[in-house]
Amino acid sequence: MLLLICGATARAEDPLSGPASPPVWQAYSAERAVDPLQWKPLPPALVGDRPATLELHMAVPEGFHLYKDKIWVEVLDAGSLAVGAVELPPGRRVETSDPERPHREVFDEDVVLRLPIQASPATPLGLATMVLSVHHQGCYDGTCLPPQRRHLRVLIPVRPNELANELAIEPANVVDDESVYQEHPPTDR
Repeated sequence: MLLLICGATARAEDPLSGPASPPVWQAYSAERAVDPLQWKPLPPALVGDRPATLELHMAVPEGFHLYKDKIWVEVLDAGSLAVGAVELPPGRRVETSDPERPHREVFDEDVVLRLPIQASPATPLGLATMVLSVHHQGCYDGTCLPPQRRHLRVLIPVRPNELANELAIEPANVVDDESVYQEHPPTDR
């Protein structure tokens, strides 16, 4: 109760760096409280029923790291596309100060998630829409951001086999341009 009266803010301690430092948004961006960790979808063009891979890129800013075990992707709407399990690259193994988790994998450089996709016979030609919810947690200089969730709508060109050599990749669209604070992430991740 004393913390609330004094106006102090609670911050998560980063087990890799030790005690928490000033809030991330103050250390990284004095202008606004925004998550500097953003996913950029790069959709493939689907040709007939050939499998392809949707890539989600994140440029991890200097001084930040992401916990591999805090990244996951939910497919909210795949339409008539078949979707496989997300593929995460190996992270860098680090020692932590957390006795319950002495080792973790982190990404402190750019990371690419891969999501296998494929058009089904029911997928119409043109643009297919997929809606994803991408979850992550990042830390900066000893302070962790709250877990984040981004909703992305990705437009994926679908072409018949005859047009395999005439592909044009349209840009992906972000449905929800703001990060959404998630109080209680699932415990099995």
